[in-house]
Amino acid sequence: MSEKEWEQLSSFFKNLNSFITQYPDDFKRIKDMGFIIEDDFDEVAYIKYKNKESCYANRDYMLVINPTLECCFKCWYCYEERQTGHMSEETITALKKHISMYVDNGSITSLYLSWFGGEPLLFFEEIVYPMSLFAKEKCYKKGIPFSNGITTNAYCINGMVIEKMNEVKLKNFQITLDGNRDRHNTIRNHNGKPSYDKIIENINLLCAGINNVKINLRINYDDVTLDMNPEDILLSFPKEYRKSIHIDLHRVWQTANSKQAKLFSNGGNVRLNEFMKLASSLGYQCHSGGKIEIGTFYSCYANKKHYACINYDGNIFKCTARSFSEINSVGKLQEDGHIVWDEKKLSRLYGYSPLENSTCEQCEYLPICMGQCPQNYMESGHTMTCVYKNMERNMKDRIVDLYESSLKQKQS
Repeated sequence: MSEKEWEQLSSFFKNLNSFITQYPDDFKRIKDMGFIIEDDFDEVAYIKYKNKESCYANRDYMLVINPTLECCFKCWYCYEERQTGHMSEETITALKKHISMYVDNGSITSLYLSWFGGEPLLFFEEIVYPMSLFAKEKCYKKGIPFSNGITTNAYCINGMVIEKMNEVKLKNFQITLDGNRDRHNTIRNHNGKPSYDKIIENINLLCAGINNVKINLRINYDDVTLDMNPEDILLSFPKEYRKSIHIDLHRVWQTANSKQAKLFSNGGNVRLNEFMKLASSLGYQCHSGGKIEIGTFYSCYANKKHYACINYDGNIFKCTARSFSEINSVGKLQEDGHIVWDEKKLSRLYGYSPLENSTCEQCEYLPICMGQCPQNYMESGHTMTCVYKNMERNMKDRIVDLYESSLKQKQS
């Protein structure tokens, strides 16, 4: 709304009786949106309740699967331990039993497969495609919604792969670039062979070949990346494809303490802000520094009861932002498809709520943040650390991003 409209509305907030008398329809609309509440309504208690409901009552099952931890790249900042091998036939059979058990007994309301790794497309024909086909057909027979997504470096994509992706409804992609061509190729290469042009080409193939494709284009950056004109990336995709591509900027976490002070002003990282504004003007949806959402009452999907990450060796994990080592495993997939959970580890992870602190309870951004990551909260000894304390973009600018992104979605 305009500043004038806001001033008028603010004056009505000071006298609600006058507001409801003069403009009853507008009053109801503003009240229904939650900007006017009853005196006895405890909003913080409501948020905590919705958090518990979203984490434990929601029966939409998100199943992350690592076919392998092998990768065709060797990015210097990768946190995963180098492991060779891929999912065995025994683990594949157990995984099918696991999916069948959840679908057949009606304990879930939908199934979303999310392929991760390593590079999952290294075993597309052997694991990703046949398992996706199995899960899709299982869900269809039971009338349960099925969806499919993948985190991939996009290097192994081709026309034949895209045809099979269509067959198994693989429409959601997270693909990473490390800046423009010159910067990216120094970090992501296949045995020294540049990968930037091939990845750009494959993203365009996905946009052309898959209806309603959704690509989260993650751009990992440090100060050098931002100085090397990453804007070139934005001109690599035709205008008609940009509505399918969401620009997601993330600082390489190992460089979080080396940010150059010259880049910052009261509004945050100047170069980052410039890039975001350009991306938005060119038709992309975009955000940076962690996602903020309206109506999602958990900070991470790993918080949900109906979520699991099954590694190629049958070990079960919750957090995918840590190495897939034995120390981080919270369960094991059994031959009959059941998961035996390590409740000692789970209780340390989820027995304490990061929302139960005065800082979060008094923060106006709590409904779009939902507090600290439980993994970080546990590792810090249950010490509260504000998620946005050291962010590189002003929170108010990010809320404007969220608003503009919502508008674009409605317009498309």
